[in-house]
Amino acid sequence: MNFLTQIFIRNFERKQTKPSITSKILKRFTWPIYRKLYARSTKHGELAKLFWGREGGFLHAKSQFQRESKSWSKNYSDFYEMAKKYLNSNSIVVEIGCSAGQWPKRLGIDELGCRYSGYDINAASIEFANQYFREFKKITFECENIENLQSFEGCTVFLSCQTLFFLHSNTVKRILNTIPLNCVIIIHEPVNLDFMQYTASKEIDNDHTKTVGFSHNYFELLSNSGFFVLEKKELFFDKSENRPKIVIAAVKKKKE
Repeated sequence: MNFLTQIFIRNFERKQTKPSITSKILKRFTWPIYRKLYARSTKHGELAKLFWGREGGFLHAKSQFQRESKSWSKNYSDFYEMAKKYLNSNSIVVEIGCSAGQWPKRLGIDELGCRYSGYDINAASIEFANQYFREFKKITFECENIENLQSFEGCTVFLSCQTLFFLHSNTVKRILNTIPLNCVIIIHEPVNLDFMQYTASKEIDNDHTKTVGFSHNYFELLSNSGFFVLEKKELFFDKSENRPKIVIAAVKKKKE
């Protein structure tokens, strides 16, 4: 990768607090160039590092952590309510893509007193989360590439909020197959409008993902990994939006 390409990529990934209209327009039109220069030439396992593993990822994580309930509940109330339903003081919770720890904060994991382990690729976000929850020994965070996680032994509740869609379908399958029996998984993920019509995952091609994202048929992936769907909901935040988000709670009842 030459010097000019590196400069272009770093400028594209840089998150602006209050981007100008000109900046937004330029980013939208230069997105195809970004994908061609870097995203498409990078292995899927490395894609999450492009934005979320760097400064932009931490700035986004921190802003999410600081959002008040009135702000985040509009888009995430279904995920919140599903998660709360299956959590108790004996839960052993694993969250992938935990960011700066907004979900253990929102779900009151510290008050429940259950065990929680969060994993994220952004070191600054993990440092922030560990500092905030430093008094709660049962709540831990580790900086780790999700693709390197090999075991979720003992996990009873598994959380993924807008994380699985960054992963290739082979990685999603491996993660689902690794989750132990009787564990409940709650996911909140974007999908293509026609996601029920195909079996192979498709790329989500827009400038919002910051890297290459995938639309998976989660019902098929879950079923093939031994999960039984407990409840589900499709969300449309904008009537003109052709990409809904799916919220699912499922329990693992059999091995692959």
